[in-house]
Amino acid sequence: MESSKGSNDALNTPNASTPTQSGEPNKSIKPKPSIKPKPSIEPKASSESKPSSTQKKSKYAAMVLRSQYPSRWRLLIAFIAVIVSAAIIFTYFLLDVYDILPGPLTLRKQHYAVTVSSPKSLLRVNSLAKGVTYGKEINHSQAQKLIDELVSDASMSSSTSAVIMDANGRVVASHEPNALREPASTLKTLTASVASRTLDMGSTLDTQVFLLPKTGGEPERASSANARKLVLRGNGDMLLGVGENDWNHVNGRAGLTTLARRTANALKLENIRTVSLAVDDSLFGAKRAPDLIYETDVERRFYAQTSSLAIDDARQRDLSVQGVDADAMTDFPLSDPHPALSAGRVFAKLLSKQGIVISNYSNKTTSDEKNSASDSSADDSSENNKDSENENKSAQSENFVIPVSETKSLISSNSRLIAQVSSAPLNEIMAYTLRISDNTLAEEFGRLTALATHKSNSPEGAVQAVKEGLRKLNIDIRGLHMSDCSGLSPKSRLRATTLAQVQVLNIKADSGGAAAAEGLSLPGLVGTARKRLADESSAGMLRVKTGSLSEVTSMVGNVSRKSGGVLTFAVVANQPADIWGAFVAINKFMAELPKL
Repeated sequence: MESSKGSNDALNTPNASTPTQSGEPNKSIKPKPSIKPKPSIEPKASSESKPSSTQKKSKYAAMVLRSQYPSRWRLLIAFIAVIVSAAIIFTYFLLDVYDILPGPLTLRKQHYAVTVSSPKSLLRVNSLAKGVTYGKEINHSQAQKLIDELVSDASMSSSTSAVIMDANGRVVASHEPNALREPASTLKTLTASVASRTLDMGSTLDTQVFLLPKTGGEPERASSANARKLVLRGNGDMLLGVGENDWNHVNGRAGLTTLARRTANALKLENIRTVSLAVDDSLFGAKRAPDLIYETDVERRFYAQTSSLAIDDARQRDLSVQGVDADAMTDFPLSDPHPALSAGRVFAKLLSKQGIVISNYSNKTTSDEKNSASDSSADDSSENNKDSENENKSAQSENFVIPVSETKSLISSNSRLIAQVSSAPLNEIMAYTLRISDNTLAEEFGRLTALATHKSNSPEGAVQAVKEGLRKLNIDIRGLHMSDCSGLSPKSRLRATTLAQVQVLNIKADSGGAAAAEGLSLPGLVGTARKRLADESSAGMLRVKTGSLSEVTSMVGNVSRKSGGVLTFAVVANQPADIWGAFVAINKFMAELPKL
């Protein structure tokens, strides 16, 4: 039987056994003459020629195809490889020797280092620049003349003290330096001096969000009635911003919008869409203000109660609407009486914009909810705090929905931190405090110092911590009475000598507390003294802290002298005859100090 299979068999040798359909070799089929095929890419054997040895597959070719070489081939290949390798190595060697290719070998003459038996000594000079002579002598008569001219000015009063000290703390000239005077805001330099040496000035104040654990039997998808609980906890950042984190400002460095976004992202990862919110404002306990501070700040524009968290230093203003630089102190709006609650409400609003339902918050909540704020457990607070608490309790309304705890922490051991934002470092906050003379933050630094030194968590504990810290720094505090840590409260008393001694610490490189020195105002340049430079030649040579109350004007600082060296000074004037004239007289006195 013929088939296409027969034409394929023609390519095989006659002796090849070709299997048939039955599987047995077909020995009867012989090559059949056929028409010579057309030329093709692959030549085919002619049907007219007889099978020959050329048609047989080469045994060696088959071995080559199977990579099986005879032993004599292997020796030949190995020999050739050795010869080629040796040739390459020898060639590179020659090229290296003649510096054609890179390498360690060369025919060039080597030049060795010359050994000098007696080298010349180095040229020595005493110094490239004169070092600072902190204790360079100050002309006593010139210094005393400046003080005499100051206290004899018609704008001053008999209740004026002034002192000039050298860098070692020695009094060079003075007028009643040990009389007790009311210092106003120069008292902040005492608080800053101790706080900067007690607290970690590189640390931050973090505002955190905690997710509380599920309560027993809580369904996986909680309804609004039993939604998962969030706690917004503050750790002392009273300079929160409403927007995103602002790296260009101290005020607003940590933004509630950033915190809300991070919180929402964490909740969505756990498929939590509905929560209830509470605010933990328990860091500073029940008493939030010094007893006498509102006797001076009747309208409550210059001090806000110390809080675990607050927006814009608890000032009632909208920076975005007013277009005010966040770090500039250009206005004095009313202080927010409930800064933690206000921060909680803003955070709830921002969190709801991120797609999280706050079951106990509504945008329709009226401003009356601010009248309800805190725990009912503040029985041991002062009279001014009692008034605030009674006001809170009587003004509660059904619209108030966000609870604020002022005395008890809401965070349990198994609560989970899910988001946080950080304030500027404490050294930047201290500089901000001193340069704009911020009473709220000065009091907070006192409170933080009290917590760090394990004193009473109260304004009284803050004063105790500062006074104890001054003693450890060997500051003479005889007669010192602090009504608060900021100088805003009336009846604080100290000696001008104490103020000047604190400045001596600021000019010593190894005394610590750099933040207290770096945060001082620069007359003519920055801070509350920016408009108090009487002589432009003194610009940049004065670092000062101002003080001002209705019957007090004061100035304290340290000065770089044009002739070399430094000095410290303090001026405190109570009941001046002309407050504006006293300002001018102190400015003139201060501008002459670099010339001593």
